[in-house]
Amino acid sequence: MSDIIRVSNNSQNENGGRQSGRGFELEASWDVNKNFRVAGNLAYQRAIDDATQKDPGLTPRLHAYLRADWQPASGWRVNTQINHVADRQREPGDTRPNVKDYTTLDLTIGTNKKYAGWDWALIVRNLLNADVREPSPYSTPFINMPNDIPMGGRSVLLQFGYKL
Repeated sequence: MSDIIRVSNNSQNENGGRQSGRGFELEASWDVNKNFRVAGNLAYQRAIDDATQKDPGLTPRLHAYLRADWQPASGWRVNTQINHVADRQREPGDTRPNVKDYTTLDLTIGTNKKYAGWDWALIVRNLLNADVREPSPYSTPFINMPNDIPMGGRSVLLQFGYKL
């Protein structure tokens, strides 16, 4: 990347700087049978700020995702997904401990056929109520979030749909 937008010493956004990176992503899916499918991906990346030769921080080096879709009976569907984010470094000069890794588990139960035009789903995000935080910038003087950016805890949604 080149001409990255950064905050300068006088708190202005400016284009400047370069980062180099390497990484890979693997993705796979498997239809175990007509009622059960598993899919997932794994991504790894390493970035280096060309000027400092240090990790620029803020982004995960490792991200893993696994999803399972199951249709246990005619008209029903169950979906679960696991999302794991790991190995996030701080920006150079930020002396706070690295951001903790996190794993979230989501679950959906619902219908997959329209009943008189209606379907529904019960969705639970972050089922185990993991403490999920994204790293807050260190070098931005007008943002002061020493405990990082908290993301949503457990949430429950009930979704209805109608199709004419």
